[in-house]
Amino acid sequence: MVIDAFILVFEGKYNIHEFIRSIGQFFTKGSTYGNLPLWFLLSLFLSQALFNFIYIKIISKRKNRETVLILGLVIILSGLAYLLNRLGFTKPYYISNMITGTLFYTLGYLCRYIRMNSILVISAFIIYLASVYSGFHIVGMFTNSLISGKYLLWILSALSGIIVIDFVCKKLPCFHYLRLEYIGAHSMNFYVVHWIVLILVSFMVHLFYPETSNHFMLICLIISSLIILPILNFFIIKYKVMERIKQK
Repeated sequence: MVIDAFILVFEGKYNIHEFIRSIGQFFTKGSTYGNLPLWFLLSLFLSQALFNFIYIKIISKRKNRETVLILGLVIILSGLAYLLNRLGFTKPYYISNMITGTLFYTLGYLCRYIRMNSILVISAFIIYLASVYSGFHIVGMFTNSLISGKYLLWILSALSGIIVIDFVCKKLPCFHYLRLEYIGAHSMNFYVVHWIVLILVSFMVHLFYPETSNHFMLICLIISSLIILPILNFFIIKYKVMERIKQK
């Protein structure tokens, strides 16, 4: 919201209506344009809270049927997410993306009990190829909107793709040289600040080069991200910014 307000003030467009719009955007989308990707944090919090509530109240009391109950929860959440999509339920966005978030959170919990082996990976690879061959199945999790393909096949193809990619990244040594571990270890730091960097760089480029092309803008965004984001991450780690925020 602060970044959004700064840019609007600089452009002479900030007024009470824009302030109300920013507040309304937060309550309907879970974030504001100044750092739009933060919707994920609210969705993640709600998804974890919902899963923990269901687990503590129902699943943990029936440990001998845990796997069956988890599978049942996956089916219920899949059906509910599909129903919300079919009904065209949109705002507030965090209601529907909380359901899909809890679905994948539950699938992640279920995968903890699945032993990763060649049969599973090959099966997942075949399922993923089959889903791609039948058409890309894509859903925008922010709004739970179907972009292409079939909704339920999106869930299946996403899960199979996750299994395959996770296996490949762990087994092929070339990925170790890409510093993916570094990005993964500090992913939340990068996630929180990357949109702010993109917004401010885009604003500055438009300010000094009003007629800039999309290609030049893309190059500026990539170069600035490669330079600025690691620097910001260094200071976040050094001054323990995330730890202080969590303590508050």
